[in-house]
Amino acid sequence: LGYRHLTVNHSINFVDPVTFATTIHIECLWKHVKNLNKRENGTVRSLLQMHLIEFMWHYEFKDEIFRKLLERILFLQAVPCRSC
Repeated sequence: LGYRHLTVNHSINFVDPVTFATTIHIECLWKHVKNLNKRENGTVRSLLQMHLIEFMWHYEFKDEIFRKLLERILFLQAVPCRSC
């Protein structure tokens, strides 16, 4: 998915001074994911990855979701199909 896995050594500090990684942000994101999951009465295990991808898309492009979706569709249409 193109994400980096960052770590924080809590015995030294709570925010990594180089990457600024913090577990608080991740815990907050998981809270939102779990709340969304509860509102939808759970998630079928086989669809969990798709739900997480959708959540991250909404989180990343909050105010421009539709425009970004159209941009992505146009990009995918512009890429020639090698197996066709």
